[in-house]
Amino acid sequence: GVQTCSSDLGRLLQHDREDVDGAEWAYRAAIAADPVHARALTKLAVLLEYDREDIGGAEATYRAAIAADPKNAKAHYYLGKLLQHEREDVDGAEAAYRAAIAADPEYTKAHCYLGVLLEDEREDIDSAEAAYRAAIEADPECAKAYYYLGKLLQFEREDVDGAAAAYRAAVMADPGHVKALAKLISLLGDETVDRKSVV
Repeated sequence: GVQTCSSDLGRLLQHDREDVDGAEWAYRAAIAADPVHARALTKLAVLLEYDREDIGGAEATYRAAIAADPKNAKAHYYLGKLLQHEREDVDGAEAAYRAAIAADPEYTKAHCYLGVLLEDEREDIDSAEAAYRAAIEADPECAKAYYYLGKLLQFEREDVDGAAAAYRAAVMADPGHVKALAKLISLLGDETVDRKSVV
């Protein structure tokens, strides 16, 4: 239908052509044709947050997307990030990440961000570790999850071997993950270690 076509056009304009104005117009056209078009609402909200820096508009649009489709994991996830980083609403962010995971248990990023929130804001180390491990289970190639797990094991558990294994897995998943490589080198105490020797 018209709304799907407009939504797809918006994505093309936003990401391939870097035409933010055109993308916003296309998303709004899709929503005008179908006011509960959850995908178009979510894409518009992301555009408003990251391209327009319109935090209020983005939050309202994420909430509209969730109202249109309560199982919209992406909208829950992005709302969680906005609430955590822009509003400093820890409770709201945690609820949003958990809603994203309930809608899509394989949503790796939601598990990761929930873990960071639980570790940094709640100081709930056991639950944070469980969240990072859930992210890895959902996506065994998620370098970010291995990195966060490594930091938790190193600094909270004092598990040097476990941390080294996690950092090594992060570098295996993403050889360009400089932070994981630096942590691994530091942990091994050998500044001459290079990528080849750790993977």
